[in-house]
Amino acid sequence: MNDLLTILQGDVLERLRELTDNSVQCVVTSPPYWGLRDYGVDGQIGLEPTPAEFIAKMVAVFAEVRRVLRRDGTCWVNMGDSYATAGSSAKEAAQRQHSTRYNNGNATGNGCTTWGSRAQPRAKTTGHYKPKDKLLMPHRLAIALCDDGWWIRSDIVWHKPNPMPESCRDRPTTAHEYLFLLTKSARYFYDADAIRTPPSEALLQQVEEGYTGEATKDYAAAGVQDASDVKSRIIANKRKRMKTPAGWDTEPGQHGSVHRDGRTHPTREERKAGARRGSSNEERLNELRNTVQGGNARSVWSINTQGYPGAHFATFPLELPRRCILAGTRPGDLVLDPFGGSGTTAQAALELGRRAALIELNPAYVELIRDRLRKVQIGLAL
Repeated sequence: MNDLLTILQGDVLERLRELTDNSVQCVVTSPPYWGLRDYGVDGQIGLEPTPAEFIAKMVAVFAEVRRVLRRDGTCWVNMGDSYATAGSSAKEAAQRQHSTRYNNGNATGNGCTTWGSRAQPRAKTTGHYKPKDKLLMPHRLAIALCDDGWWIRSDIVWHKPNPMPESCRDRPTTAHEYLFLLTKSARYFYDADAIRTPPSEALLQQVEEGYTGEATKDYAAAGVQDASDVKSRIIANKRKRMKTPAGWDTEPGQHGSVHRDGRTHPTREERKAGARRGSSNEERLNELRNTVQGGNARSVWSINTQGYPGAHFATFPLELPRRCILAGTRPGDLVLDPFGGSGTTAQAALELGRRAALIELNPAYVELIRDRLRKVQIGLAL
């Protein structure tokens, strides 16, 4: 333990109770998936006899997480799914898994045999579940947490461009998991600018052409006055080549927007905006740079799965917690992962100049975390 990194080994509920109220700015975690694997450690979560018991345990854990989370904090939860079967219990199915993910990982398979015996198990269930039923564990967890007082702000789809192969022939190969954004209040810290979607190369090229060389003259001739409206400039560049149909009245307010010589009429809003903003090239360039900083992040994130040398399970990729931390924290803030796994969340936090706290049940994985984080380059903010 030090000022930058805290690693707590032991039962997650017991260790969470040691943390101070409202002390954590952001939680990024991937709890054990139900019925996935037996890790041979007493007290592990994920081998409960039924989905309902697993969900109840998770609700209790996240009640403690909510206590330690700041009022303006965010909690990001990655959860994979399971399938039902009549052939084995959750523990028996999990014990047959030879190589798969741990807490900070990605589900592999999903109810079918896959390459390398990495299928997510179809665990025995009771009640109304049928063999081969997809249990929708992520959704059950999200609804239960909502009922317990959490705000569910987003269900992000983690799309995997490189999913684990599956041999199933009666359903599509699973290539996604869910990442839920939870908060403890309606108002919270969220830095949308930190994770904006970068503008496309095509747009940047059009913008550059519009402000350099002869293209600048083209836009000026087109009469576009709104310096921040990239779309208008691109449209104007196309319209200047258009021919006006014979007999059209191209005066302002008539057939409207195209003169016989190809010039466009700015709208009333464009004229007002242009008057407010001025017409200097430098001002227009500055506004344009702001315009093309990127769009708001979408709810589908395409990120390749990523392993970690030394881990006998597939860890989730560094980019996943990195985005969550960028959106949910400022430099120096504390990031918690109550299911530490291989330490991916802590690595992302430290590299971004944040502080990190981990809880991990398995002593062997604690050593793996320490070895991994010794090699991390701490962010400049710390």
